[in-house]
Order: sequence, then C-alpha cells, then structure tokens
Amino acid sequence: MDALSTYRPQATHNSVEADVYLFTRLRQLSFKQRLDLAIAHNRCVKKLSLAGVKMRQRDQAPVEEIRFAFARAVLAEKFPPGFEPTGTDEKMWIQDSIFLAGELHQILESIGNSRE
Repeated sequence: MDALSTYRPQATHNSVEADVYLFTRLRQLSFKQRLDLAIAHNRCVKKLSLAGVKMRQRDQAPVEEIRFAFARAVLAEKFPPGFEPTGTDEKMWIQDSIFLAGELHQILESIGNSRE
C-alpha cells in the first residue's frame, strides 16, 4: 500500500497534494531557514494571543492583569499554581525562547572572549 493513499492532510482544508508540496518546499530550506521560520511563527502567534487578551480587557485593565492572562494563555496546562509573571515590556513577552537563547549565547560568548 502506498503511503500517500493512507495519508491524511494536516488541515481539513488542505489536499494531500498541497501538503506534499509544502513539506517538499520545507525540506529544501536549510536548518537555519526553518528555525527562523519557526521563530517568526511563534512570535506572531504570541502577538495575536496578546492582542486577543487586550481586546477582552476592554476597560483598560492594569498591565498586571493583562500579563497574567497572557502568561496563562501561552503556558496553558503548564501554568504552575501560584505563578506570578513579572515584567512590563510586552516585547519580551512575545519573544521566542530559541531566539532569546541565541542572543544570550552571543552575549556570553562576547563576555568570555573579552576576558581572554
């Protein structure tokens, strides 16, 4: 039996051919390009989530309430009881952890290189 004959598309509105095309194109990208694509996608999803949280808080809720609701939305079932998110910089809220790890790595490397 052919693998494509039993394949179900990733989304209900996609055809098998569309998925094959998409995955073929993704395989042609380098690891760095795929990573950059994932980082951008993650950041956009978080921006959209933050916009939704703000829209629901129509009465100009304090930043603490928005921050808490956003953290709860992003972490979902991983949101630990008693967790109190901090920080007021929304740009940091939507950053991707992989991107931040890369930035931190560069900073630490530059510090390490300056000590030599």
